[in-house]
Amino acid sequence: MQSITLSLRGMTCAACASGIEIAVWKLDGVTSAAVNFATEKLTVEYADISIGEIIDTIERQGFTATIVEDAPPDVIRDIIIPIGGMTCTSCSQALERAFANSPGILEASVNIATEKAAIKYDSEAIRLSGIRHIIQKTGFTPLNAESAEGERVDENQLRKEKEARTLWYKFIISVIFCVPLFYIAMAPMVPWFDIPYPTIIDMHHFPLRNAILQLVLTIPIVIAGYRFYTVGFRALVNRRPNMDSLIALGTTAAIIYSFYSLYLILQGEHHAVMYLYFETAGVIVTLILLGNFLEAVTKGKTSEAIKALMGLAPKTATVIHDSEEMEIPIEEVEIGDIIVVKPGEKIPVDGVVTLGHTAIDESMLTGESMPIDKKVGDQVYRLT
Repeated sequence: MQSITLSLRGMTCAACASGIEIAVWKLDGVTSAAVNFATEKLTVEYADISIGEIIDTIERQGFTATIVEDAPPDVIRDIIIPIGGMTCTSCSQALERAFANSPGILEASVNIATEKAAIKYDSEAIRLSGIRHIIQKTGFTPLNAESAEGERVDENQLRKEKEARTLWYKFIISVIFCVPLFYIAMAPMVPWFDIPYPTIIDMHHFPLRNAILQLVLTIPIVIAGYRFYTVGFRALVNRRPNMDSLIALGTTAAIIYSFYSLYLILQGEHHAVMYLYFETAGVIVTLILLGNFLEAVTKGKTSEAIKALMGLAPKTATVIHDSEEMEIPIEEVEIGDIIVVKPGEKIPVDGVVTLGHTAIDESMLTGESMPIDKKVGDQVYRLT
């Protein structure tokens, strides 16, 4: 008798789960089949039947199944992919839904704060290039992948700094055109201020000149914020709207209506100059670019803090091997190793006390300022 767990894709309700259970139960050699709809997993106990027959049966029901457990170690892989272009939780949720609907991806978690996706995937069902394609299709940019065991903080920091500089340049360009645009559109609206206004572009005497000038000043601002439109409308097409979709829809509506007003002005209806909203789109894009720049700077500082914190973590561990103590890199520690932690040293990895007793400062984890006593059988954790 053997047991295996399969990851299912395509279920939408409890009836789907029940149908899979019944279909698998009917197979000769299957003694037990249980589907967890919440986790989308199928646990099967079987004998005298191949895994391929079980998977074929599930696929004939219209679903997709991939092996989660009992797979060769080189088949199931973990990867961390930094992702560029995310601006809000809707972006991360859209990516998670895209991953969940992709055969071969067993688990996927997207962290908007670190802008990384942690993915467990079946390398026989999907390649890394396929995962990158999913990210690009959703409207984001996959960056250099990292192993799940470690993150290249330095590279991430450089990327954050470059992103912040790019956003700053875009913001400056946007401000250069937004200020005169706002002045031209709004100065005549505040007659109680003695604001000088060139007669040559006065909206009441030369409405067409005024409208065309506003359009010319709006175009560079839209170009500076083009990413809002490419990502936002792509998310709408994929039926996964996010914050960029809201910006793109709002500003596009203002621009389209302004084009209609410009058309009316060309037809001789000069009062339509009062219904130009080019400055609305320009100001929105400019302010959002500023917000994105401040966000990028904040995330860059967070990366610096993470780097400093990681620098405090132990780089090596003392392991007992053949009755001798050996100092090895943290990455080489395996499950089941016996690690020696001497007084004053930090806990290098999570584990269980097998011999001795001590008191450990776990304030970073629990908030408790007093050291916590540890004895045989107690859990200890790597805190940095």
